[in-house]
Amino acid sequence: MDRLREYLNQLFAGAGESPEVLYAKAELLQMMEDKFEGLLEEGKTEDEAVDIIISEFGNFEEIAKELGIEDVIDGKLNTPNNNAGNTQNNQNNTANPAGVKVVQMAKEQIINYIKFAKKHACMVATGISCFILAPYFASISDDVLELFVGHKLAGVASSLAFFLFVALGVVQVILAANLTKKSGKLHKCAVNVTEDGIEELNAQSNSVNSSQVIMLVIGIALCICAPAASALGDVLPGMLRIVFSPGTLLFAAMGVYFIVYSSSLKNRLIELEKGIKNSSYSGYNAGFTTTNTAGDPTGGEQINSIPSPAENNWNYQPKSNIPVWAIIVIVIVCAIGVSSVFTFVPGINSAINSGSAGGQYDGTEKVSASSVTSFDINLAASDVNINKGTGNEVIVEYHGTFNSKPTLKQDGSKLELKVNDKSFNLFGNWNNDGQITITVPANKEIAYDFEMAAGNLNVNDIKMSDMKAELAAGNYNLNGGSISGNAKFEMAAGNLTISNTPVGNLDAELAAGEFKYHFKDKKEADEFNFELDCALGNTTFFGDSSSGIASKKAVSGTGNRTFKVEAAAGSVTID
Repeated sequence: MDRLREYLNQLFAGAGESPEVLYAKAELLQMMEDKFEGLLEEGKTEDEAVDIIISEFGNFEEIAKELGIEDVIDGKLNTPNNNAGNTQNNQNNTANPAGVKVVQMAKEQIINYIKFAKKHACMVATGISCFILAPYFASISDDVLELFVGHKLAGVASSLAFFLFVALGVVQVILAANLTKKSGKLHKCAVNVTEDGIEELNAQSNSVNSSQVIMLVIGIALCICAPAASALGDVLPGMLRIVFSPGTLLFAAMGVYFIVYSSSLKNRLIELEKGIKNSSYSGYNAGFTTTNTAGDPTGGEQINSIPSPAENNWNYQPKSNIPVWAIIVIVIVCAIGVSSVFTFVPGINSAINSGSAGGQYDGTEKVSASSVTSFDINLAASDVNINKGTGNEVIVEYHGTFNSKPTLKQDGSKLELKVNDKSFNLFGNWNNDGQITITVPANKEIAYDFEMAAGNLNVNDIKMSDMKAELAAGNYNLNGGSISGNAKFEMAAGNLTISNTPVGNLDAELAAGEFKYHFKDKKEADEFNFELDCALGNTTFFGDSSSGIASKKAVSGTGNRTFKVEAAAGSVTID
């Protein structure tokens, strides 16, 4: 950067120091600094970056026209390196460079500026962290409130929590931007710092540097360890489980906060350094007795003494560039810590749950279906078969390996079958071979809600008032029976096949897989209004096929019933 400043000083040595010229020099320096930083990020060395910039900024006559100073410097520009001895500092020129703000800073102003930098960093870091925390608080709000107010109200509260944190994040970012706008950008100013100000600045920057390194280390460690938080939540009881299960987001948000806060502080000090270096230009220090305005981040009283160039010399030397070996050590230590948690927690899990977590389970449970109107089935990874029976009981038979013992509970008219996922595989437990067979009364119409992470679901010839099924991975087969109300399906990966099962209305979403629906006869299909959409794949409607990208079909029927299927990739077949 010193070469670039010397280059400009040599170039403008014969152009005088009018306000217009000084303004042009400041603008050109800013352009060069921006280009210089960009080239360094591309991997260029400092010397290579300076050479490229000088070659690209070679035609200053055209730039002078753009800046409106061609008449002022006409014929007065020097060729750099040929007239270096003509560079002068006219300390008697008292004109304020056009458009360049001069800021005077003493000890008090430096203290105030550091306070501003910390406040700004806190706002930016808080804003970004709020964006990460939005889904976290949405998740725990849904789980906690569902225990007290039911699923629907909990869902509403969850959405409100999500948008509230997003809004808080936006507000913090806007406030940070307004704070910067109000305070001004010192890297575009000429900053004069007194001797006591330089001393205070050195002390403050050393303090910031020390805390910055600590915050970076903590931030990196939190981000690396974030997955372990969710794993820990799987074995904690009650409310702790709800809080820590989505804990990856919580720890990631805390880690990002520390990283962004430290980086923002560093950027504010770099801006101050640029402003101080700007004041080394000829004419910037010449006789100014500027009072700080209310908009300056420095505040304080009028400073009538202008520091000499020797006094007004400060270089920011950040110590936050952690060496590669230190980052590797942090990653290794955190990885060992996370691995230790995964290794030793199964024992903790067994202690907490008195040996009930993971293993072979075989058994049968029965509940009277007389008052049952809804049946929720929440499983981690199992194969489920549901059949009609002859009695008036709901019978659940299970055998094989499960994460925990299947439990059947009744709460009023609601029946719930659940297998808690209490093991430590963050990406699900795909090695379970548990089999569950459910028998329900043949003439009992019940609303079913299925939620399964992995496995196959087979429903055979039963009556349903409503049907909702969410499957992350697996196949779903529905044969016979009926759904008098609404049927809604959400599948991430797998096949959904429905045969000879009348429905009231149907809504299905598949990320990847095949959807097949077989009507008993074509007349039944005429009562529906169809919307079939396959982003990538095939769509077939009673023999009429289309394929490729964005394959869609819309068919209007004679009734008001709806039949909507959306597949991101795969095929949709109606016959």
